[in-house]
Amino acid sequence: MSNQNTLEILLDTSFLLPTLGFNVDNQLVYDALNKIADSTIDVHYSDINLLECSWQAASAIKRNEFDADTYRTGLRSIVKSERYKRGRITSDAYVNALHLYELGNQDMMDNLLYSIAYSFQMRFLTLDLPFIQFLIDNNLPNVTITVSEFLAF
Repeated sequence: MSNQNTLEILLDTSFLLPTLGFNVDNQLVYDALNKIADSTIDVHYSDINLLECSWQAASAIKRNEFDADTYRTGLRSIVKSERYKRGRITSDAYVNALHLYELGNQDMMDNLLYSIAYSFQMRFLTLDLPFIQFLIDNNLPNVTITVSEFLAF
């Protein structure tokens, strides 16, 4: 990844949704995005995030609430700008995600995102406190970072 003194984070999907034109009903998401915009933090996304975003888009289409132009512009911003870096999914990340599933966490998207962050020694920025508790309860390495921790960084 990059300089060891630079914080590197992998975003949970909630933090990408506003860029794609979706409102997120949590001020902490916007607070974190403001900090990201004003920093030199290395910000990563993965194809897993984009898959989850496409599910949000499909749901918005069903409700006739989809803005294709905003989505396209936001997606281009994520994928083509130099602000976001693409995190690769390794075979080890897939295997680790399945291990988390075996341990009881049924959300494979969270399992995969966590495993990508873990594989590349990044922090996983998430709002998902039950997922963090799952990691603690199972004595797993906690590479997550909550928004309050991130804002204090």
